[in-house]
Amino acid sequence: MNTLLILDSDAPRYVEALKERNFADLVIHSANDPVAAREHIEQADIILARPAYAAPLLERAKNLRWLQSTFAGIDPLCSKELRTDSILTGVKDVFGRLMREYVFAYIPAQITSLFCENYRRFLSASKLKYIVEFANGY
Repeated sequence: MNTLLILDSDAPRYVEALKERNFADLVIHSANDPVAAREHIEQADIILARPAYAAPLLERAKNLRWLQSTFAGIDPLCSKELRTDSILTGVKDVFGRLMREYVFAYIPAQITSLFCENYRRFLSASKLKYIVEFANGY
């Protein structure tokens, strides 16, 4: 029998998805924050969590064998002070497309902003400002 602790602000969604799978040998506990997780942390041998939520509780996780991060990054769990006697895995190859879309949308926005700011500086530092104002009817 395995005991899973889900520690994430979206814990109810994870619980629902896992219960649909009907794992007979899995006891599921959940918490939305580290304080609420203290009640179940010692029994859990599997933890599915946000790294920042799990890190302060690892010393209490006496039965932990596997920690699965709900984030791609696991930096809060890689401190030398934290235990290293369990398997640590992170989410990979899930956010790549979303990050690419974000970056390729962000680049033109930054370039446009840069050009607009440089144009404003150019106008304020030159006599063209007066010509543009005159042409616009100021």
